[in-house]
Amino acid sequence: PQKIMEKPSLKQEKIVQPEEKLPVSSKKEPFISIFPNASTDEIKKIETQIQNWVEHYSSPGFKELIKNTLRWKDEIANAAQNLKFGTDSPLSQLLLAIIFVESSGDPKTVAKDVKKDTPKSEIATGLCQIKLSTVQEAAKKLNLTVSYEELFEPEKNILFSLSHLQRLTRVFPDPSLAIWAYNTGDNPVVEAIEAYLVSDLGQSREQIQQ
Repeated sequence: PQKIMEKPSLKQEKIVQPEEKLPVSSKKEPFISIFPNASTDEIKKIETQIQNWVEHYSSPGFKELIKNTLRWKDEIANAAQNLKFGTDSPLSQLLLAIIFVESSGDPKTVAKDVKKDTPKSEIATGLCQIKLSTVQEAAKKLNLTVSYEELFEPEKNILFSLSHLQRLTRVFPDPSLAIWAYNTGDNPVVEAIEAYLVSDLGQSREQIQQ
């Protein structure tokens, strides 16, 4: 009699691969790819710092800081309306982020590590940590006057800071450059851009000015 061939099973046996043991050096991943020259101790410090950040940003205290910052949304919206641009403008969101980073929503914040002989006009003050010397131009454009003490008033601090930020985004269309200029002033950013254009792109000073 003819032998009937059995149909081959469609099920394929699962091939169990032996567990791959990673080299000790791979424990540095993913940081070793970012900091290829970092030592094991330096990598540990990075990991510890990141763990600290995770714990901080998931803590009730951090959530309270966010709440303190978001309470100024209406004041930002009013300032945006006074400056005649939309309340949903990215500038409004950007200023909200600045308030969070600079003062955590505390309008009484004053810059730390200020030298004793530093004039008040050069001290970063209030919600947006802006200097009186910086907002003078913004106040002038708005036909307003401003004093150092008034920068502790949330509405005025936000209005002048938003106006200043608006000007910076016109000078530096890239938001990261505008934020850089917000922290350091225009000149350091302009000088850095010029240095890049000269050294990396080979442009002359005359070409840059044009």
